Amino acid sequence: RLLMTISWSRSIDITDKLTEEERKFLEAMITNGNRKILASKVKYSKVYSKILQNCPALLYDEVQAFYGAHRNLGKKALPKLYPKSIHVSKDGRVTVAWYALIHSPEVIDVIYHEYGMLPGTWKAKRFQKQYAIFKEYRDRKLTMKKVEEIRKLISEISSEIPEEWVWEKMKELFPDATWAVELNNVRRMLKHERKDKD
Repeated sequence: RLLMTISWSRSIDITDKLTEEERKFLEAMITNGNRKILASKVKYSKVYSKILQNCPALLYDEVQAFYGAHRNLGKKALPKLYPKSIHVSKDGRVTVAWYALIHSPEVIDVIYHEYGMLPGTWKAKRFQKQYAIFKEYRDRKLTMKKVEEIRKLISEISSEIPEEWVWEKMKELFPDATWAVELNNVRRMLKHERKDKD
């Protein structure tokens, strides 16, 4: 059966909670340019126990607030909290990305109908398409052929915001701006932003 998940994240700096030895342990585990380590890679270390003791307070409060608002749905309305990745900066700061995860179909229905995403955004449009696929196939037993068809449909819903969509949005929001008229201007801006992120 088709499964849909919704998650959101918060990060927390735990540098000052770690010993110098523990920070060196993490530094030694870095194998890629983005300086990230999967939290599962340190699951059986002292570092992991410290990570578990330091969930971002805001994320914890958000989870409790959501559960409190939908307690009638039972424990399924309590998002799962877990640390996903660890980032060690070049100057030695250690930041952990924590996620809250929801996978109950009933709770996802509530999120779609009562919350949604910020109207008019690409994320809202993408969520609408994803939910439509989920709603159509969620209660069906799926053949391998149908699974492949669904995978193809999902792959067509890009997580990257299309340049054309950004262009149309800019023209809508800044109708008098001459720089928003040309698609090439938007492409240059997006290229510059992606370069800064890298």
